[in-house]
Amino acid sequence: MSTLAPPRERLDRGERSGLGRPWLVIVLNDDHNTFQGVALALSSVVPGVSYEQGLKLADRIHNSGQAIVWSGHQEQAELYWEQLQAHGLVTDPADLFFLTKEQLLDLDRFAEKSASNIHERIQHAKRRPLARIINALGIPQVGWQTSEDLARWCASRLAAGAGLSEVFALLRSATAEDLQAIPGVGAKVADAIRGFLTDASEIALMDKLVKAEVVPVLPPPPAVTTAGPFAGKTIVFTGTLERRSREDAEELVRGLGAKTSGSVSAKTDLLVAGPGAGTKLDKAKQLGVKVVDEEGFEAMLTAQAR
Repeated sequence: MSTLAPPRERLDRGERSGLGRPWLVIVLNDDHNTFQGVALALSSVVPGVSYEQGLKLADRIHNSGQAIVWSGHQEQAELYWEQLQAHGLVTDPADLFFLTKEQLLDLDRFAEKSASNIHERIQHAKRRPLARIINALGIPQVGWQTSEDLARWCASRLAAGAGLSEVFALLRSATAEDLQAIPGVGAKVADAIRGFLTDASEIALMDKLVKAEVVPVLPPPPAVTTAGPFAGKTIVFTGTLERRSREDAEELVRGLGAKTSGSVSAKTDLLVAGPGAGTKLDKAKQLGVKVVDEEGFEAMLTAQAR
C-alpha cells in the first residue's frame, strides 16, 4: 500500500470541513474499497478532513452513491485527481464523463487494465437514479430526502424514459408555488432551488451533464393505499424516533397514502412527536393539530395492518 500524504491544513479555520459538492470527490483508493482505504484517501485530498472524519464521509458516500468512481485499484486518490487537472482534462465534475481510455493511459501509473476498468466505471456511472443526480448537484438546502421528493415529483410529470434535459427543463419551469406543493419543500427551500437552477455557472454544469449523455433513472410510481388512518393526511415528524429513522417513517406513511411535510401549519393533520420535540410541538398544540408519540404512531400502523 502506498504511503499517503498527511492531511492538509484547513484553508480557512473558520469554515466547517466538508466535501463541498458531493461528486467532486473521485474515490480511487487502496485496499479493495475498504472504508479505511477511502478514509485515508479523503484525509489526503480534502482540506481539514481527519482520518476519523474520513471514515464517516466514506460511509456517507458509499450509502448515498455520491461517488462517481469507487475503485479498488492500488493508487493514491490525489494522484489521479491532480494528474487529471494538470493535463487539463477536468475542470468540473461533468468533465469526468468525457474522459477516454486513451487519455487515462497517458497518466502516470495507468496500465491498460486499470485505464479500462476506471473508464468502464465512469461509463457505468452515467446511468444514475434521478434522486442521486439531483442530490449530487449540491443545491443549497436540498438533502437526500428532498432530492427523492423532487425526483418523484419530476417522474409524475414526465414520460417514462425522459432524458436529463427534460428533467432540468421541468425543474426550471417550476414556480415557487409548484415547488412548495412538494412534501417538505417550504418557501426558503423553493427559493434556493429556483436560485440554483437560474445560476449561470450551474446551468453550464447541467448542460454539460446533458451533453455527456448522463441518463436519469426515474423512480417508479409509489404504491399508494387509499384507505386507513393515514390516507389523505398530512403528517409531520419531529423529535427522535427509536424504532425507525424519521426518513423511513416518512417513506412508510407516504406509501400508506399520506403526505409528509417538514413544517406544522393549519393544513397539518397529525404530528408524530418523539423525545426532543420543540417548536413544532408547541405550534401543533396552538393550532389544535392531533399529536401522538411514537407508541401512538406504532399503534396506528398496527391498526392499518389489520
